[in-house]
Amino acid sequence: MYEQPLFEDVRRHPAANTYTPAKAETSRAAALKVYPKTGTYRCKVLGLIISYGGLTCDEVCEKLNMLVQTATPTINSLVKDGWLRDSGARRNTRSGNPAVVWVAVA
Repeated sequence: MYEQPLFEDVRRHPAANTYTPAKAETSRAAALKVYPKTGTYRCKVLGLIISYGGLTCDEVCEKLNMLVQTATPTINSLVKDGWLRDSGARRNTRSGNPAVVWVAVA
């Protein structure tokens, strides 16, 4: 008896290759809803780190008046996407704990 694989090729799924204006419109609306927030934070954080030659998350929070709950995932996404990397250096935070100094990928 033939068993169908659990995850078959997505391109063979009937809904995968169907284009409708409604799908495009909802995708565009979702992207626009998220972009101003995430895109703006990412640009601000990346630009700031580049201009200073490297910053800790705590320094980013202080300079941009940003919550750590916002700065941390923003930095993590920039690292994941290849824009930032760990410099290997550490600086103390305002609370005295050592923190990674993030730098832009050259």
